[in-house]
Amino acid sequence: MSDKTLSHKGYLGSVEMSLDDACLYGEVLFVNDLVSYEGKTVDELQKAFVEAVDHYLAKCVEEGLEPDKPCSGTFNVRFTPELHRAACLEAAKHGSSLNEFVKEAVTLAVSVAKTVINQTHHHTHIQRVEIISEQGPYEIAKSTWQNVSENRPRKGQLN
Repeated sequence: MSDKTLSHKGYLGSVEMSLDDACLYGEVLFVNDLVSYEGKTVDELQKAFVEAVDHYLAKCVEEGLEPDKPCSGTFNVRFTPELHRAACLEAAKHGSSLNEFVKEAVTLAVSVAKTVINQTHHHTHIQRVEIISEQGPYEIAKSTWQNVSENRPRKGQLN
């Protein structure tokens, strides 16, 4: 879970900061009801979030209401007619429904996004310059770049 969201009983909460008020604040995410909280420290904010979720759930029970569930699993997506038609055709080619096709596409996109976010890429560029001095000491005849990822040279060493 991100360090910028809070989690309690299946509900997620945002973490924001106000420099003007010198406080942290947030609201429960992905529900239609407004449930907010604030605190001066991270510990206070976490405690206020838990209390806000618990109060929200208790208030719903008290009033005989069904609490809003975050991300119910149903949402509407707006496409252009052309994209809608193309998606229907692709789904039919694969013998699946449009719903299943879109679900698989979103699943793939989310898994790729997680993979990209969790990758760390390190490399070093080393410029090698060979100077040929027939007409003067500053004529550069050859310049290459080498991508070094696994076997990096030690400081001051150019392989």
